[in-house]
Amino acid sequence: AFAAAGTSSTACSPLTPPDFPGEVTGFQMGNAGAEKKMEIYGDFQCPDTKAAWLSVIDPLLRQHKDHLSIVFHPFPLPYHHSAFDAAQAAMYIAAVLPDLPFANVASALFHVQESYQTDATANISQRTVFSEKLAPVAVHLGIAKSAFVAHMHNSDSSNHQARVAWKYGAARGVYGTPTFAIDGVIDGALAAWSLEDWESWLATPP
Repeated sequence: AFAAAGTSSTACSPLTPPDFPGEVTGFQMGNAGAEKKMEIYGDFQCPDTKAAWLSVIDPLLRQHKDHLSIVFHPFPLPYHHSAFDAAQAAMYIAAVLPDLPFANVASALFHVQESYQTDATANISQRTVFSEKLAPVAVHLGIAKSAFVAHMHNSDSSNHQARVAWKYGAARGVYGTPTFAIDGVIDGALAAWSLEDWESWLATPP
């Protein structure tokens, strides 16, 4: 589940970056009580985040979910045209379908990533991005298109949560995606780790 700070009165109200590790926990995957804990800050529009998801995160969840805690923090990069919209979509879908593993939501968004890349959305409106590019993901997962589109606006709680998630990553010093952390410690070198590297770390006693 995603835990966020309290709602703001207007979409433009300033948001104080949440304190670590209290107000924002990200999306928990795997075993929250596992001794081995990793985090990933990812952008749904980022090809490198998608590659890390497919080559590292998804295999780890399939093979080691009982022995590993993975927390996914949405971190939409400002120079990716639809990254924030995709993050907001993820927030809404996850909130409406709390029993659906977040990995399913992320996988569905990464699966259609090319459809909302900047080149594919350069000449269409934000509303069209929501209704034609991102709504099919919600529908695929079981949410009516009309309900999804109706919530994709600035005053919806999903928009606030996406803003807080970005501010949380920024407050921790994240500036690119994917960024990884082990036991709460961010290390830029981890982005270059292969699946074998992660499995070796996982096999090392705490």
